[in-house]
Amino acid sequence: MSSRGSARLIRHEPALDGLRGLAVVAVLLFHGDHLRGGYLGVDAFFVLSGFLITSLLLAESAAGNGISLRRFWARRARRLLPALGPVLLAVAAYAWLVASPAELATIRGDAIATMSYVANWRQVWVANDYFALFRDPSPLQHTWSLAIEEQFYLVWPLIVVALVRGRDRLAASRRVGAVALGGAAVSVVAAQLLYDAGDPSRVYYGTDTRIASILIGAALAAGIARAGNDWGRRRGLLEAAAIGSIVVLGVAWSTLEGASRELYRGGLVVCAVATAIIIAAGVHPERRWVARALSWRPLGAVGLVSYGLYLWHWPVYIVLDAERVGLDGWPLLAVRVAASALIAVASYRWLEQPIRHGAGGTRWWQRTTPVVAGLVAVAIVAATQGAVSQGADATSIDGRPGGVLVVGDSVAGSLAPGFVDLGMRTDNSWFVGCRVLPGRVAVGAIDNDECPWAETWPGTLRVRDPDVVVLSIGAFDTLDVDLPGPGPLLVPGAPEWNDLLDARLEEMLEILTARGARVVAVDLPCFGKSNRSVADVPRPSGDPERLEAFNVVLERVVARHPARVSIAPISTLLCPDGKARESIGDVARVRDDGVHFSPDGAALVARWMLPYLESAAADDAELWVDGRRPDRLALVYGDAFALEASATVTDVVAAGAGARAVVRAQPLAALCDLAGWVSDDLASLHPDLVVVVIHGSRTAPCMADALADEAEYLDRQRRDVERILGITAAAQVPVVLVPPPPEPYSDPVAQQRALEAVAREAAAPFTHASFDPEPGLALGDARWSETAPCLPEEGAGEGCTGGRIVVRGPGRVEFCPAGYSGIADMIAGCSTYSGGAVRYGRAIAEVILAAV
Repeated sequence: MSSRGSARLIRHEPALDGLRGLAVVAVLLFHGDHLRGGYLGVDAFFVLSGFLITSLLLAESAAGNGISLRRFWARRARRLLPALGPVLLAVAAYAWLVASPAELATIRGDAIATMSYVANWRQVWVANDYFALFRDPSPLQHTWSLAIEEQFYLVWPLIVVALVRGRDRLAASRRVGAVALGGAAVSVVAAQLLYDAGDPSRVYYGTDTRIASILIGAALAAGIARAGNDWGRRRGLLEAAAIGSIVVLGVAWSTLEGASRELYRGGLVVCAVATAIIIAAGVHPERRWVARALSWRPLGAVGLVSYGLYLWHWPVYIVLDAERVGLDGWPLLAVRVAASALIAVASYRWLEQPIRHGAGGTRWWQRTTPVVAGLVAVAIVAATQGAVSQGADATSIDGRPGGVLVVGDSVAGSLAPGFVDLGMRTDNSWFVGCRVLPGRVAVGAIDNDECPWAETWPGTLRVRDPDVVVLSIGAFDTLDVDLPGPGPLLVPGAPEWNDLLDARLEEMLEILTARGARVVAVDLPCFGKSNRSVADVPRPSGDPERLEAFNVVLERVVARHPARVSIAPISTLLCPDGKARESIGDVARVRDDGVHFSPDGAALVARWMLPYLESAAADDAELWVDGRRPDRLALVYGDAFALEASATVTDVVAAGAGARAVVRAQPLAALCDLAGWVSDDLASLHPDLVVVVIHGSRTAPCMADALADEAEYLDRQRRDVERILGITAAAQVPVVLVPPPPEPYSDPVAQQRALEAVAREAAAPFTHASFDPEPGLALGDARWSETAPCLPEEGAGEGCTGGRIVVRGPGRVEFCPAGYSGIADMIAGCSTYSGGAVRYGRAIAEVILAAV
């Protein structure tokens, strides 16, 4: 090959910058949950690396001076290390200032693996650590791809040197191309042999199984070098193939999920070949549509900083999460990308480029690099001091027996801290991957033998002697089971599987109740989407049919022991419509990995389970550390009547032992308005009781369609009451319905009777609801002694004579909605009438104190 040809191979190609820009944008969108197959941008980087590195090596060889490995590796170090060092220091700062103790061990291991360029093999190893999938994501987890490229940079030049030394240059290019294609073929075969549909992470992260993409790029470089002057032929065919390849990549990047079988049964190879074709069109001497499109300056600008952008984006994403930023979706992505881009541009402009082009000199860098690497390592180790591991060990928060014992698998382990946060006396005995069934299950890298609950829990129960046992188990029991000896796998839902699970659950419950404890079993909810791991290969979620098969058997066994065992149907909270809820109320992520509870999620679920635990516990049970549970919370909903009485309600309830009340009221509100409040408040405030004032006001905007007819109005009231009761039933919160006081412009007796009938009829089907008429009678039966102006919309209608209404009831008891001029102006002398609000508020407070 001529020197002129070698120069062409190594010249700067704007189209390649554009391809880099597209690849990194795809990754940014993928990690922002906005491009399903965006992880394939990494493969585009792989093909580009193979092409460029091989082109440089062959060009240097063709120049006649041989390949200097020392200079090659020095150039690679100048290109890669300056940007990586600050990232590692930033991660050390994150570990020191932000990360939880449970994250520190992961960060330390990932940092050491990143500095050693074996991060991809660490990911393979971590995939065998089941619980590691459910920890907070590491800010260095994305460096696995850099490790594969660095391993290629170390080994491939040695192979190229061996192939080109002392031989004809064209023949050498042919040999390099043959070795690259042969290596790619071996890699593809290895991927097929090692592929595991349950957990493809070994294939996804392994150097041997992912090197095919890089070697395809290398083969392209060798082919172009060998073609020489024939490189310009058949340009139209190449352009058409490149356009088709862009379509292929567009479809793959948009639709191909990381766990899909198609990805490992040829998808990765197809995407790599498509990328190679696009590269070939982009570097062709005759620039056509593909090259011009990829050379678009904004895209090329992104490509120039793509390395730093890739390095910085994931740590930035970790720090700028939805909770800290207060955004989600596209606005959150915009903030993350903007921050990542600013840092990447600064790194490129003031650090990477000066060093790459000679700043400091070779000797200075030879002396400085080991020192800087050592300082970074020391910073990482120092920042991750105090790391703790996660496992199946837990202690009581007060050291005394009794209280609550949480048992089961790792989901139980994630739930237990929620009871601790509530002040309950809590112990744990859980095991990662624990199952009810015997035998072995295998899912991906997890090879799980029997769980030692039968040997461990009797001793735990003897020492701890709990009042209530919370049993959370079953996720691994939805997998096919391989029992000892010959025979087929047991499949969930099959008769043999049902019978064995039934028998084993009976044995488990017999152990857990042997010393008198009552068991509250949690049913198996649907699995949600993981937000923990940035692994590009998502874990398979639970099959709904398999989950249902487990729950059917669990419910059947529990039904045989009503005095000792009950079920807390957590699926009604987490999956009310069969689909997992990522957020509930003010808890943004209930289950960060879709399976295990976040700290806030555990607190929410524990609060939701309190009625079940207290119902199961004996009267003398010591569930609470200080002997008294935290304050019970009651929510009161209503319109101006409840608002006027709110101060009295909260004061009287606060004076009662262990209770507090929050009044959610608004003038002119109606039940159709309140239903939305109730739904939101149940999730965020987790009340123990809900009180709803059934009011007769028809002036609320949402009641406009029910004003014409009395029967229609009352039917609307009934339906709105039923809606609220349905919402509270799903959350297992007791409800008390109370009437409002008589209104001055209506028949008080008829009103009370009509609303009482509505409330009783609506509440009848709901066991958690009751009606208490006492607050409506709090004002007695005396006649009103004052008058009030007519409402503007009433005009001179019935009950309104001479522009005024006779106010029926005891003197000086009318309510006075301060701050709401529309009602304040309506009532003559309203500022003097406060006694009614006090009496009505006391009546509601007595209802609350009696219930809680």
